[in-house]
Amino acid sequence: MKTKMYVLAALLIASIATVMADGTIIHPSSGSGTADVAVNGYSSTSTHLYIDHSKFADAVPGNEIHINGWNVQPGAKLYIGKYIEGEGSATPLPGSDFRIVTSLPVSIYLTEDMIAAIGNNDSHEDFRIYGENMTLNCVTLFPGKAGALKFGKTIWTGNFGMDSWTTLEMFKEAFNGIDLSKYRAIRFYHDANRTDFVMNIIQAWDPEVKIADQSNMTKTNEYFELPLDETMRENFTTFMSSGEGTLKIQCNKESGAAFHLTDVVLLPISPEGCDNCFYVY
Repeated sequence: MKTKMYVLAALLIASIATVMADGTIIHPSSGSGTADVAVNGYSSTSTHLYIDHSKFADAVPGNEIHINGWNVQPGAKLYIGKYIEGEGSATPLPGSDFRIVTSLPVSIYLTEDMIAAIGNNDSHEDFRIYGENMTLNCVTLFPGKAGALKFGKTIWTGNFGMDSWTTLEMFKEAFNGIDLSKYRAIRFYHDANRTDFVMNIIQAWDPEVKIADQSNMTKTNEYFELPLDETMRENFTTFMSSGEGTLKIQCNKESGAAFHLTDVVLLPISPEGCDNCFYVY
């Protein structure tokens, strides 16, 4: 545990030293001004916003990617991904979600696996923003939640608004390479400060395939926790092998106020065996 606390402290120092409170512009590459990119699709040949992996050399989990632009049209959407040379198609980054955009800016937050997946020049990956029906012009990296992630393996983090039957569509890549037998539960953190709302974990819409809902979960004012027993692990394994690209986390505020989903975290059975867990005190 001491070793992990030391590593976390080192990461925090790096974050403070390299990402100033006012943010670091990572697009345009000059580090200032704006540069228009009218995104128009999700294939390797579409117009998308490319950012070299070197811009993330000092990034740490929890950092905020602040995406700005203009000319948002009906049907605007985006996601962050990578393009691996020779594969011919875009691949979402783990920890990213398919975002419906009604206005800019929008914010996305980095996970450890997302940073690792951005890659390097040898693998020809890098960081790209794919989307449609909008023009992007500036991307800034902020400290965000650096140093404030929850205990466990964070597979998604953000500040996603939940209202009436709102759905976060988290790409299945968040589960890539994860052995669920090493984890006892998934926690869905929220800031509702209550438990009287609906949460559904859905594999597919038509026909609807539901993995779990709040009746399967332990509920607190800070999180809903879904135990990963053998049946639930099988449900997630089935989802991963399905043709569905996203895990749908749906909430309905019921009679209370709207709130935010803030983190999706896997809790390890054995903390010392969790190489990608954070201890925060």
